[in-house]
Amino acid sequence: MIKIGIFGLPNSGKSQFRRWLVNRLRGVGIKAEHWDADRFKKARVPEDADMREPAEEPKTVWLIEDVRGTVPHKEAVAPGEKEGAWKPLPYYDFIFYLIPDWTTYAMFWVSRALQWQKAGAGNWMRESGWEDMADEEVIVRKVQHFLEGRESWVKADEIALLCRSPRNLCTFIRPVYRDGRIEWRDFEFSLLVAVLQGHV
Repeated sequence: MIKIGIFGLPNSGKSQFRRWLVNRLRGVGIKAEHWDADRFKKARVPEDADMREPAEEPKTVWLIEDVRGTVPHKEAVAPGEKEGAWKPLPYYDFIFYLIPDWTTYAMFWVSRALQWQKAGAGNWMRESGWEDMADEEVIVRKVQHFLEGRESWVKADEIALLCRSPRNLCTFIRPVYRDGRIEWRDFEFSLLVAVLQGHV
């Protein structure tokens, strides 16, 4: 059993990468399962319909997405306290951290803002559910907050990963838009397959 963590800032391409990777791995005969640690109550897209919480299963590769992956894990959470990572960093055998370039990150957030405006709700919070996003000013402030914080948060996450996960193989991936689709820079799929086939 291999556990692969997929981390990154909110709206940095983690879910798209997880869905893409689980399908590619299954396509070459590797038993791959996936899980989003945000625990959405229903599948957001059809590709997420078969997600399930990881279990001890031999010869299985688990792809686990966690936006809080670099936050210290807490065994117990007090009422009103925000949760940390779903699992501590040593739980994972491999970690992929997504760092979209500035243009790609901004495009992700513009797309998300338009979705929030259309739905009148968004920004899923595990502690409180969907926030009311009917006010366009609220949406603008929320997007501005994430765009302005990008650089410092990524640096903090890089330090956390490099200092606190010595046993993990950590790879930083850059999602970029090219010709209307997303490509995953700094990611060698064939190398990952070779490594996984030697372990499962």
